[in-house]
Amino acid sequence: MLTFATQTIVVSSFVAMASASVAYAETVVGQAYSQDSFEAVYQELHQRSEQLHSVVYRNNSQAVFAQKDIDYRQGKSAPNIVFRSDHCNESYALTKSVDENAAVDTAFGVEIAMHYSNSCADKRHNQSITLTPPYVIDAGFDHHLRSNLDAVKRRDLSFNYPLPSRFREISLKAKAINCDQVRDNFSLLLNAKNAQTSAREDWQQCIVLRPSNWIIAQLFPPIYLAYNQQQQLAMYAGKSNISNVNGDYEKVVILYSETTEQQQISFNR
Repeated sequence: MLTFATQTIVVSSFVAMASASVAYAETVVGQAYSQDSFEAVYQELHQRSEQLHSVVYRNNSQAVFAQKDIDYRQGKSAPNIVFRSDHCNESYALTKSVDENAAVDTAFGVEIAMHYSNSCADKRHNQSITLTPPYVIDAGFDHHLRSNLDAVKRRDLSFNYPLPSRFREISLKAKAINCDQVRDNFSLLLNAKNAQTSAREDWQQCIVLRPSNWIIAQLFPPIYLAYNQQQQLAMYAGKSNISNVNGDYEKVVILYSETTEQQQISFNR
């Protein structure tokens, strides 16, 4: 059974994908708020180097309950992912071989190994799936969009995205949207968190993500993204990619900021 309760997590090492400690060049904190209650629900601590990226999730008591390790050596838009959470013992992994020659490319796309487990939903699978190009994997969507911010201004950008919990890929469409509209959509929450001024000053380009299929789009709420002048993600609004203790995926707004927190941190519960 996965638990962080009896262990210390040192953020600057990837036990799943890297054997040596990493000097992280960037540390970012994301504070997630419920779209319904405006209450803080969890915090993300991102530590990134050129090739590796660690995300530690902490609850409102600052206790760690989940971690995601991201390895960009196989591509910025399609990294290897390992995630595990105390909530519902949820875990997933999306991996390609480190050996490029071992990656299975087919006429229809690239084959990757996909693992998913969730005790609340009584789901478990561990097999391969073929992703259809163009595709991005998990956190790779951020790099993909940042690399195409100018292109998104001119035309919609479509790509396929794997959903480990559903063992399938979904086609998403990224479309430029006026940041004033996004600020208006979440003005009550931004005002409640005294974030309206920073949103006006920092949000330089905004994007809305929706499923390309109209029917599927009616079932999934859109995702709104705001990027600052440095082309860094400043805001995410949509369904959380991490479940709460009941196994539900809340609609959240996550506000990101750089932090001076030490790059090597031990978390204890």
